[in-house]
Amino acid sequence: MEMSSLLMRRAAWVTLLGLCCALLAALWQAQVNVRHEGIGAQRTAELVAHLTALQGGGQAGAGASLGALRRINASGELRHLQLLLKDGEGRVLVGPAQQEAVPALFRALRWVQARWHGPAAAPAQTWRIARGDGSDWQASLVWNPLSEQREAFGDIVGVLALLGLFSATMLGGVCWVVRRALAPLRDILDAISRYERSDYAHRLPAMPTRELDAIARALNHLAGALAHTQATRRALSLRVLTLQEQERARLARELHDEFGQVLTAMRADTAYMARKTRADPALNAVAQDLANHCERIHLDVRDLLHGLRPHGLLPGSGPVPLARMLGELVEGWRGQAGGHTAFALRLDLDGADLPDELALSLYRMTQEALTNVVRHARAGQANVSLRADGAGTVDWSVEDDGVGMAAASQSARQGHGLDGLRERVWAHGAEIEISESAPGADRPGLRLAARFCLAGAGGPAELVNHDDWAQEA
Repeated sequence: MEMSSLLMRRAAWVTLLGLCCALLAALWQAQVNVRHEGIGAQRTAELVAHLTALQGGGQAGAGASLGALRRINASGELRHLQLLLKDGEGRVLVGPAQQEAVPALFRALRWVQARWHGPAAAPAQTWRIARGDGSDWQASLVWNPLSEQREAFGDIVGVLALLGLFSATMLGGVCWVVRRALAPLRDILDAISRYERSDYAHRLPAMPTRELDAIARALNHLAGALAHTQATRRALSLRVLTLQEQERARLARELHDEFGQVLTAMRADTAYMARKTRADPALNAVAQDLANHCERIHLDVRDLLHGLRPHGLLPGSGPVPLARMLGELVEGWRGQAGGHTAFALRLDLDGADLPDELALSLYRMTQEALTNVVRHARAGQANVSLRADGAGTVDWSVEDDGVGMAAASQSARQGHGLDGLRERVWAHGAEIEISESAPGADRPGLRLAARFCLAGAGGPAELVNHDDWAQEA
């Protein structure tokens, strides 16, 4: 069903409901008016009866009739008329009732009526009442517009109230119709929010209208395309990281096989020159300097080989010994940091079988994170944690008590590795979480954390907390 048809059908039902409410209100008002007219007719009949009783009656009967006539006048239920009764000497026996207080709007209505139509006419019908004692009384029925004006005012107020009720019913109904018709938009907005968080597994159900259903199907198609694209990008990124490791291994092999042999021959030649020039101190000093330079180059090449190919690791040489690699990495940083930073390592893999690609990425991530700690954080303590739980996930984190996020953001702008960390984490289906280790402290520190799924179904990273640390490795 189209949105316009759905809205029109529901609006028609709302309109019908409003008309029914208006009809009920009009019937109620008509019932009230009919009741007032009936009461007015009854009071008129009573007035005529009491006036008839005054003709030729005695004094005792006249008192009762006069009292009844005064009550009828005072009740205000005598429609359109008021009685004026005078005795033979012109004294008023029954006069018009005192005007009651009327609402300001009623007074305004009477003022407008007087301005448009002039002062209201006051016709009177007068006749004589012959008393038994020979006196003649004079009775007059004077037109009283107050009741009609009150009825007109009531009709106006009723119409306004009816219009207000109808308008409120229509507005409420339209609001309800629009909310019901657009309620599926909340599901669509929720789906878009999920897609913004890269949760492309969510799918929208069928929608009640053609337009919204078309949007839902388009979003589902878009989510599927984005999921496929993201999976492809992650596979390519992981492939690039694997090729980088393979290229590092190839370079390490070339340096070891070619450059290493040349350096070994150079050191042998410089040693020979040193022995042959012992008789010439100047030449011997030059030979010794060459020997020292060759030794320093040899040590630098060895460190470079260790960085390119940690622990002699080659593709296809067996499972990656991650625990041993991380232990030696932390131990190596402890020896190079000059005693300014203490390192702690917590490993709890619980026999988890990590893929080689993930193991190498965890090693490279830890290597880069500790490099940033030593170079930029000016920290006194750095903690590395790697834990595997029984649910098939691995939690990784590196935190320190250094200068915190300002230094981290500055190092990111200078290209010091946080982007590389994000790329590695994302390639394995997770996201890195960056936060302060001690929020609000003078030295808030920095915490890097990510959660990896060993099943290969990448999900968003989750920040994990470790309150206790193992003894320093």
